[in-house]
Amino acid sequence: MSERPEDLLRRYHAWESDTDKRGFQWRQRLLQSLWREEKGFAAGEDNGKTRGACLAMPEAQDTLSNYLTPNIREVVRGELLNNSEEKDESRKKLYSAPRIYNNLLSSQPLCFNLFGELKLDLDLAARALADMSEGRIARVRAIDFEFSPGREVSRYADDGTAFDV
Repeated sequence: MSERPEDLLRRYHAWESDTDKRGFQWRQRLLQSLWREEKGFAAGEDNGKTRGACLAMPEAQDTLSNYLTPNIREVVRGELLNNSEEKDESRKKLYSAPRIYNNLLSSQPLCFNLFGELKLDLDLAARALADMSEGRIARVRAIDFEFSPGREVSRYADDGTAFDV
């Protein structure tokens, strides 16, 4: 399917007339919308528009339905709780609500879905990352989310951002 199927995308609230620059974008939005429908989740809103790749709030925040396993949901809850209790503003992580809860395509939820289980099993993380890195990674001491060694340090990004994982 090379041409955007406007009718199908509209039916699943995945049509974006001005933003899709590559087929990859609309395909991913459609696949996430289809997944949401298959799971029986209501479509959410973003900027006043129904979006198929978003879950409805506040249910999305209450259930963390965009996370694939109970273990990953617990990792997310722990991360968000620890972050809300952090007193040092320079150490606070920049989780973006409601995206962290309701957006099925955002990079932060994606990273939790990819690495959340590995955070709970560092031996498995070491084996998986060793496989992915052709043996360059032998040991994993921790997996951290929304991490930066120095958000405003010029030898890093120097722009206040962090790595998702």
